Amino acid sequence: EALARIESVYTTYIKAKDRVMALYEKGDPGTGAALHREVRASFFRIFELCEKFKTAHKKAIDLVVEDSRTDARHLRYIGLLAIVTVVLLSLLINYIFSPATFWGPSANWRQRLIKWAMAGYPAMSWQH
Repeated sequence: EALARIESVYTTYIKAKDRVMALYEKGDPGTGAALHREVRASFFRIFELCEKFKTAHKKAIDLVVEDSRTDARHLRYIGLLAIVTVVLLSLLINYIFSPATFWGPSANWRQRLIKWAMAGYPAMSWQH
């Protein structure tokens, strides 16, 4: 709708501009000058319509960009939640499928944990 309005005003402007140029070429500067003022008004009307069109589309683009940023932020939160969920489920699965002697009530789990942690560091020992 806005483009059609701009097009119709622009078509009228071009025709009037051609008439002004023809009047100047024929040697009738008085009539050409009077029509030239009207043509200038049409030009500024076209300019105003184009600015309104540009402003409306810039606002629409800004809204879409803001929506995209909001969606991206939500997707980042979902991704972080998925990572945390995978880590927690991995720990749960590890707990479930670990040997019963490690987690059982009769297991000395602290000593086993210390032994496991110190296995890679033989120079460090709890016993002197």
